[in-house]
Amino acid sequence: GTQTFSVIAAYKPDDLIGVAPEATFYLAKTEDVTRNGATFESHVEEDYWVAGLEWCVERGCRIVNSSLGYVLDYRFADLDGRTSIISAAADEAAARGTLVVTAAGNTDGARPLGNSLRGRISPPADAARALSVGGANADGSPWLFSGRGPTFDGRVKPDVLALAPGVAVVSTLDATSITRNRGTSFASPLVAGAAALLLEAFPDATPDDLLTAFRSTASKADAPDAHNGYGVADAAAAYDMLAERYTPAVVADADRVLPTLWAALKRSALDD
Repeated sequence: GTQTFSVIAAYKPDDLIGVAPEATFYLAKTEDVTRNGATFESHVEEDYWVAGLEWCVERGCRIVNSSLGYVLDYRFADLDGRTSIISAAADEAAARGTLVVTAAGNTDGARPLGNSLRGRISPPADAARALSVGGANADGSPWLFSGRGPTFDGRVKPDVLALAPGVAVVSTLDATSITRNRGTSFASPLVAGAAALLLEAFPDATPDDLLTAFRSTASKADAPDAHNGYGVADAAAAYDMLAERYTPAVVADADRVLPTLWAALKRSALDD
């Protein structure tokens, strides 16, 4: 959680600056990692997740990053955006004005097989109105261990990709070090931070506007597939698309922040 948060919120000049460090943040811990010394995975954690999402929506959060997913006893047939309560809740949040940006999920690298979730995205990444983020390598190709779509009802998921291996994060070993980690858990906050900045520029944009802008301007928007989704996210192009509909707001320090940010995200941090 600390490392995921740092992708968005870190501010240590010359070492690590997150994508949207001056945003206002609410942190909700919903994952029960262990009980009685053993790894804990249960459907009750979905209830915790929904409670956390409700808490954020009630407080006016416009973007929620969720770098987790629940495989549990779900099967491929359950990836319809409605069976999992967290997927249904993500769609309900969008209806209330909050976009859920969620990690597609990590796999063992195997191709999807049969009715299992092996190799596939995990809920809530199947939610129709959530922005599901898969992982990309440094060259823009899909990361082998990124969860694949499609959903059971044939929708393209993940929606977009962002860097997954080698993402710069704060270290959990001390209070000052920077390290790197990998996973769609770190791809997701890269896109969530970009979405927050787009909302700063276009405060009237809806969750569906943001979802459409990211999908329509990603690197493979013309030929999406089950592993790439619509391709590597392009925040600068998404900005241009939204500017066709909305007048950009005047953003403080825009000359200092935005050009650097857009350039970095246009590469999806892939050159780093």
